[in-house]
Amino acid sequence: MKNLCMVFSMSILLAFSSGCGEKKELTLFPLENGDEFVYEELDYTQKIGGIEVSHIPFQHVYRVKSQENGGFLVEFIIRATDRSGKVLDNNISQKQGASLFDKYGRLTGRTKGQISSRLEHNFANLWLPPSRRQNGAKTRFHVNTSDWNVEGPVKWEEWDAWKVTCEAEYSKTALYFDDKTGFMVGNSNYRLVQTNKKELKTAKSRVPGVK
Repeated sequence: MKNLCMVFSMSILLAFSSGCGEKKELTLFPLENGDEFVYEELDYTQKIGGIEVSHIPFQHVYRVKSQENGGFLVEFIIRATDRSGKVLDNNISQKQGASLFDKYGRLTGRTKGQISSRLEHNFANLWLPPSRRQNGAKTRFHVNTSDWNVEGPVKWEEWDAWKVTCEAEYSKTALYFDDKTGFMVGNSNYRLVQTNKKELKTAKSRVPGVK
């Protein structure tokens, strides 16, 4: 019986320390109502019939809206611009629901549908807390149920950044977070080109008409 209690106690400790992290490590997420982050495709060429063809880069837009409970909502938009400069926004969140987070950045639900219990309390991937900006640290993000490994700091594109990787069955995904502010500046396919966060460096957009 004593051994059984010990196993039960350890399982509670592991469940508490994985995903959401220890309580003492929880940090208020520095996101505010109206915050916006625009990430743009790194590689916007493809081969069609052996010929390399380029298109105007797609952009991924994240918009933050504060909630009465102190948490926040994040909308996700896929933006395309045609050759004439017309912007076409596909608000994925209006169709599939926006993600809801508490004040510590932990996933709590969606505006539409249900979330998996395995994703609940995983962190938003827009910011990496100071406690996890260290080589060898681990974290969980709301985008999947896997552990993410922190590497770095590294030099990536325009930034000194922390590289956070996740190995899936067939590929390895990387996210990059600004060394000073902790905000996400890109991933394996996209980099930050616009934000209202003045302290955050951005890359130059390659979309016509965007500075």
